[in-house]
Amino acid sequence: MRKTFKIAFTAALLALAPCLSPPAEAAGFSAPAIVDSSSGDAYRADIKFGKSSGAVAVFEENTNGIYRLYANSYTAAKGWSGPVIIDAGTGNAYRGKVAIDDKTGDAIAVFKQEAGKGYGIYAGIYKAGKWQRPVRIDSGSGNADGATAAYGPTGNAAAVFEEHDGSAYRIYVNMYDPEKGWLGPVKVDKDSTKDAMFPAHTFDHRGNLHVAYYKLHENGLDLYTV
Repeated sequence: MRKTFKIAFTAALLALAPCLSPPAEAAGFSAPAIVDSSSGDAYRADIKFGKSSGAVAVFEENTNGIYRLYANSYTAAKGWSGPVIIDAGTGNAYRGKVAIDDKTGDAIAVFKQEAGKGYGIYAGIYKAGKWQRPVRIDSGSGNADGATAAYGPTGNAAAVFEEHDGSAYRIYVNMYDPEKGWLGPVKVDKDSTKDAMFPAHTFDHRGNLHVAYYKLHENGLDLYTV
């Protein structure tokens, strides 16, 4: 018999996360709460907190034979709001990552999903308590993966991901403007002959974006930043 895996979080842990003592204090936690939809196996959760004590969790879950991307939001006053599907509905969706704007409580979820031939990178925006329909933000090659998202200090955001451009896997950035939406994917690594992978990124206090990634060379993987 195949086991069904569920996503569970502890409500007290989330409510007290900013001021928790070391793990020895864990006796004060409440019972874990299941936050998935119980439709099938659930995997690969990501969760982020905002400064207002709100949180968003995203995860993939098998629903009617297809892996869908779900989100569940949390507030200290109401607890978990309940899981909702936030993917584009084009096929299996995997590897969701989430970012929260500390000032507004808005969130971005990025993920890979089947789209025609291969996989594309999609992004959904959580604004005013609702998820907007996700849009595709990669360049359309059908071979993209490894997306993450981050907010900057002024409400702008960025998604980074790896995508094959016909010659090698490259690192792309797509910037998000709250007024204009997604501005379009741009390559940030320069060497087109070697694969680049595993991107990570952050904004500094001035709003400058910094991207780190690995590049395959003859002697192995080297770490780059831009």
